[in-house]
Amino acid sequence: MTPTEAENYIYNKFNSKKLNSCIFRFQDTRDATARSKSGKTVVFDRNPSDFVMTRNGVTAFVEVKTTESVRGTNENLFKQQAARRDMILNCGGKYIYFIYSNKNFCWFIASGDFIRENPNRKWNEFDRLEI
Repeated sequence: MTPTEAENYIYNKFNSKKLNSCIFRFQDTRDATARSKSGKTVVFDRNPSDFVMTRNGVTAFVEVKTTESVRGTNENLFKQQAARRDMILNCGGKYIYFIYSNKNFCWFIASGDFIRENPNRKWNEFDRLEI
């Protein structure tokens, strides 16, 4: 699954009355470049995550990742948003990662605190996302 396919999957799954959730996508440079008719590169400021989601009364920032790793995750997977994730967590906010493993063909879920504590994790340390 490509990163774009993974983001679209999460967006479609959690934009659902059945799950009592709504989700909103932040635009990024890739989105703007795709829409640019002039062919010029468009650069946006970095977003704190891919989405913001409310589910069952709880709002969280949501980052979607894909990986080819057989063993688990490493810090490189999370570097881009780490500073903004930490700012959100330090202010008492919620941050969630949905991670798709292309080797295991399944989704995993992790809190921002769990990843901040140690981003180098084995798959057996994660909860599977069953949706």
